[in-house]
Amino acid sequence: MPTPPPYDMTLGDIVIKHPRLGAVLEEAHRRRVEMSTSLLEDVRLKGANQLLLRLDQLVQAFHAEPPLKRVAFLIERSIADFETALEATLAGYGAVAFDAMRASRRHPHRCRPQRLCRHPRRA
Repeated sequence: MPTPPPYDMTLGDIVIKHPRLGAVLEEAHRRRVEMSTSLLEDVRLKGANQLLLRLDQLVQAFHAEPPLKRVAFLIERSIADFETALEATLAGYGAVAFDAMRASRRHPHRCRPQRLCRHPRRA
């Protein structure tokens, strides 16, 4: 499979072919680059990285233990929520970041519709 073109090139093509969507993606990319640069040496990125590394280790440990294997998906979903929140924060979409973290606390199973969920409810 050939290597895809760099994102900047693809983004340029999107801006030309789909200007309305391209403008949104271009602005998000600009904010992402700006925020990433400003946070490069920030302790928060270091902490987020350490947290994700630890969660990755926990997923492996849970998969290695048969009694815990069934709930490893909860950690995997938490990882996805943190990654989504980080990406949304860097792109300047604070509401998306907030929703990504709030959703995992509200209903970790993400059953649709939630009223039909048969998972035990949190106290």
